[in-house]
Amino acid sequence: MHFQASKLFLFASVLAPSLLASPISFLVEGNSTITSFTQFVTLAEVSKERYCHVNLHYCGWNLINNYNEDYHTRISNRLCKVIGDCNFWSGNVWNSLWNCGNDLEFLGICGGENSCRDGGSGRHDYCKA
Repeated sequence: MHFQASKLFLFASVLAPSLLASPISFLVEGNSTITSFTQFVTLAEVSKERYCHVNLHYCGWNLINNYNEDYHTRISNRLCKVIGDCNFWSGNVWNSLWNCGNDLEFLGICGGENSCRDGGSGRHDYCKA
């Protein structure tokens, strides 16, 4: 099954607008084709950034879901050191708030499930009051 790159680009822009945030000129040159779903998924993964943006605050879930770096392990390890929560699957991993720097700086644990909120692109994430 072959897709023309321009049609795939249109399809991807509808399903995954974040793909538009990174350079994708390699998708639309000439009559390039993508021949398998695996290649499409690989291209989608390329659009993910590797690291968080310095001096922005991030919810644990936001770091884990949106960046290629293994933030789940990093957050879990830091929580173990900082507050003694050494459970890799703890809800605190998801509801924690971090400042992005050379290393993650622990800011706190938000209230409960879904209490850490996405502040939007270029803005700090925050704990719901």
